[in-house]
Amino acid sequence: MLGGTAGSVYRPLVRLSFLVNDRLGGLDPRGYFAANIVLHLINSVLVALLALMLFKNKKNYVAAYFAGLVFLVLGNHAEAVQWLASRGDLLSTFFVLLTLILYIQFRSYSRGCTRRYSAAAGAFISFCFALLSKEMAIVVPLLIIAYDFVCEERPLMRRVWLLWVVSLAPLVGYLWMRAASTGVLWNYYNASGAHMNFVNMGRTFVQIIISHFASGSVRMFLFSTVDHHRLLAYGGGMALAALVVASIYMSKISPTYKRVLGFFTLFFIIGTLPVLSLKLNSWTDEGERFAYLPSVGFALLVGAACGMYIQYQAKTQWIQWKLFAVVLLLAWFVANQSLTMRMKSIVWQNAGAASRTVLEDMHTFTLAPRGALVIMGLPETIQGAQVYRNGFFSALKLWYPDYAPNILPLKFAYEPWCGYYCARVTSENLLDLKWYPSAQGFIAQGGIQGPMFYGEKFASSPDVVVDIVNYNDRFHAGAPVQITFTSAFLAQRAQAPMMFAAFSGGHLQEVKLGE
Repeated sequence: MLGGTAGSVYRPLVRLSFLVNDRLGGLDPRGYFAANIVLHLINSVLVALLALMLFKNKKNYVAAYFAGLVFLVLGNHAEAVQWLASRGDLLSTFFVLLTLILYIQFRSYSRGCTRRYSAAAGAFISFCFALLSKEMAIVVPLLIIAYDFVCEERPLMRRVWLLWVVSLAPLVGYLWMRAASTGVLWNYYNASGAHMNFVNMGRTFVQIIISHFASGSVRMFLFSTVDHHRLLAYGGGMALAALVVASIYMSKISPTYKRVLGFFTLFFIIGTLPVLSLKLNSWTDEGERFAYLPSVGFALLVGAACGMYIQYQAKTQWIQWKLFAVVLLLAWFVANQSLTMRMKSIVWQNAGAASRTVLEDMHTFTLAPRGALVIMGLPETIQGAQVYRNGFFSALKLWYPDYAPNILPLKFAYEPWCGYYCARVTSENLLDLKWYPSAQGFIAQGGIQGPMFYGEKFASSPDVVVDIVNYNDRFHAGAPVQITFTSAFLAQRAQAPMMFAAFSGGHLQEVKLGE
């Protein structure tokens, strides 16, 4: 319940939700996945409800429906929904939406109404829960201010006390609890992962925008033909400037629907603020979970705008080429996003199969007393789908409580060159690595064309030296990887037997020296 200290994150409510899953179904992953699916469905309904409340007209149900539908099928939600560890994105977005809905209800009631105070109390509690789910929720005060400025006719300054009670007070309390638990007051993840400069922030912003339209394989194709760093930097700045100008323009116009569309645009911009300092992956779908909250603004803007146009034109004239074009475009977008989500789901199933296979293969390794097992090439991701990440030792403790070997896992992001629209993607044809002994180490090569290992060209630790061979500076990738065990490590393990295992051909296999 203290939240933990890994990565300077503080998400006790996520841990509590996992505890509930564990008490209900143990280690059966179906219960955890069902909870994520239900949360995503509820969030889609809340997006539609928020759109309906903002338009303040029950006749705009078509616009609200399309807003919820677009949010439901967006392909860049695969990581947030399929990766169980991303439940914080689902929970925090749920409570952020609930907080806004209750706040809007509060503003709609007259003074002295009992429901008014109930809505304020509900918004207060919901915001507290949002903060305890993930750090992204710190943008709620800005969202409330944006709503008051754009959508409400009453001046904002008359409700300053409300902003303090509903948003600022829980935020101060949350930061204090987070600092007491993790020892870090403000950092998001870690200081080394932050890049606080306008170039990186612009690049991250446009990457979040592109993730709503193009998957990692498409982005890889685009970036292979142009200087993607410059494209993302300039494109991000231009996109940000365009959205700001559009938001200011819409917020100043009196018609309600234009004010609402302006708020939707601001929702998207504000939702990206907590993650703009991060450096997202340009060639896979890893990190798309950070787009889950901003996607609310995107879905509201696209879905509601199309729905409003369709509903308005249908009242005046049914047969009209512009109306037909908008309907056809929206249908294509929904179908394309649904297909993308399905293909990404297959990739996540492969990652789950790889995780399960490694756990099942572990029981074949029987170590001598004080023996060590060196596992090489344990993948972190498969086309952006997380395999173990930092949870390998936790998984061993869960599945083998009495099995505690001395293990040194050497992990790499394994990314085979295969798009999402392959006929059938399976773990067997994705994880085809061959490991060969070399001087004081090993070298990995694969039968799949294209880069397989992503990351820094050279990395070292007290135990091993890792060098990506045939390194591509543009994509930070290479085909084989050379692993050298340091003399200090070899001397340390000289007094105990050591076994080597490699993740090859989709299984964890023992590698004999001299073969």
